[in-house]
Amino acid sequence: MRQLHDAWTIRHEFTRCSRWQMLAAVLYRPSLYYLADIYFGLIIAMLLMWAGQLQQNVLIMVAALGPVHFTRKAITPAFRNAHPVADNEIGLENKYRRDFQYFRFKLFSQSLLAKGITRDRVKELSGMIQLESELGQAHPPAAGRSVFAIQLTLFIGLLAALGSVDRFWIQGYVPTMLAILPMTMYVTYYLLAVFPPRLYQEKELALFLQWYCLSDPEQRPACVSGALIQEGP
Repeated sequence: MRQLHDAWTIRHEFTRCSRWQMLAAVLYRPSLYYLADIYFGLIIAMLLMWAGQLQQNVLIMVAALGPVHFTRKAITPAFRNAHPVADNEIGLENKYRRDFQYFRFKLFSQSLLAKGITRDRVKELSGMIQLESELGQAHPPAAGRSVFAIQLTLFIGLLAALGSVDRFWIQGYVPTMLAILPMTMYVTYYLLAVFPPRLYQEKELALFLQWYCLSDPEQRPACVSGALIQEGP
């Protein structure tokens, strides 16, 4: 069925415009001026972690958060260099900067046009895409616990098992674990932002399709319960 192929194409192009793809481009597309700051921060952070592990010094390992924060700040100008926008689009880019939505939508719409997926076609397939989304939500994955809750449970269990043994304190295992916990939670927080839950992705796909159709003033679909439908006469 041509309809199934086009629906799969829409989802595939949306996946290709993910946050991870946008961030990955920051690691190789910007000029060397911006790349130097990013890799400098990452290298210093890894060296501090390695040195802290060798010296069994918790403070050195905690100090690695400094260059990690510096790298995070350096990503912003590098991102703008890798994904430039026109002067008249800067306002929109700032308003829809969450999850790089504006940049990703531009890439998504360009990909659909290149694949021959018109706005009329999107309106025809929107009902089927919505049903596929609802089907996926009706059968969620078994793991529903928060990632942070799993991390805390794991670390508390290990600390309870090792904390009462003196030699683990003397050898530095327990202090090292206490230093690693905030660092792993810091990294997990940003990984969750890059890999959001499926429900969020489905809602965002519906939003992108709505924007795609509304980008042409001659074709304005209505929106009911998150699904795009054709307007009545």
